[in-house]
Amino acid sequence: ESELLTALQTISATDLRQFANTFLMQLDIEVLANGNISRNATTAMTEQISRQLTGHQKARQVARPQIKKLPEQQKLLYQFNVDHTDNAVTLYVQGSDKHIDTHARFALLNQMISTPFYHELRTRQQLGYIVFCSPMSLIDAPALTFTVQSPNTSGMDIVGAMEAFITDFSDTLNNMNETTLTLHKKALTGQIMAKDSRLTQRSNRYWHEIDRNNVNFNTREQLVTAIESIDLETLKNNYRQDFI
Repeated sequence: ESELLTALQTISATDLRQFANTFLMQLDIEVLANGNISRNATTAMTEQISRQLTGHQKARQVARPQIKKLPEQQKLLYQFNVDHTDNAVTLYVQGSDKHIDTHARFALLNQMISTPFYHELRTRQQLGYIVFCSPMSLIDAPALTFTVQSPNTSGMDIVGAMEAFITDFSDTLNNMNETTLTLHKKALTGQIMAKDSRLTQRSNRYWHEIDRNNVNFNTREQLVTAIESIDLETLKNNYRQDFI
């Protein structure tokens, strides 16, 4: 914030006008209409926006951002000093590829891991008051994050507890039977295919599809099919490969 405030001091009105013109020259427009609106109204609105913002420029293809692939079998540690007495750790585990099957495995593992991770680190070990496991699929790179915030446990001790849990969970998978796996699959696919409760929820889902360039808008269906096809042995092997 201090760097932004410093930079603002040197900006003139001429600089701002020049930037605005340059910005509009580089603009690309994507419009999503969802809800109680007709095709004709949507088309008219889109044309008006295009005229006002981009004039008569032709549409440009904007490059999608990319997520850096982390090196395999290597741990990266980033530490930040903040003005707070708590310690907080987020452990980010990235999938080996962007295939829908990998997304399905990570989603299913999150379904299995979230509750025992909370129980072990929050309830039993009492390492922190904020403890959770969550999917973090940035763009189209599947990943899981393990997060703990604590007022009384060092960052490295939290990391050690996270890694111990991840290693021990391999035994949980080894002892899991097909019946339990099927229950987890049904719970997860039910959540994925649940009816959108708000228009904003549906719009956000559609925007994700547009961002993926998926004009069929069927990622949910693809993910459910991939989840249902996961077998226990493959899940065990890939867990050892991705997490341990």
